[in-house]
Amino acid sequence: MSLVKRKSKVITFRVSAEEYEALAMACLESHARSISAFARAAVLERIQLMGGRPISISGDLTSLGKSLSELDRVLCDASSKIRRLLGEAETNGRAAERH
Repeated sequence: MSLVKRKSKVITFRVSAEEYEALAMACLESHARSISAFARAAVLERIQLMGGRPISISGDLTSLGKSLSELDRVLCDASSKIRRLLGEAETNGRAAERH
């Protein structure tokens, strides 16, 4: 059984010349293989952000990456606070030993 579902539905929409140029530039910058692939990914990501169920592996990986980045930031912050507290406790402990 194929892991990739065949895409059988077509969606068409019109854009202005300026919008097309912006789309083409965004497509190049994101290294998407086509404007269609870029538009599909953007629309599916938007659906997911609006609370729809995850519908693509790349969207899931993007969300996971964002969550892991946030977790990393929180852990680094917690680690920094713990080091400061332990450093203060160590400093206070040495002061108490001297008295």
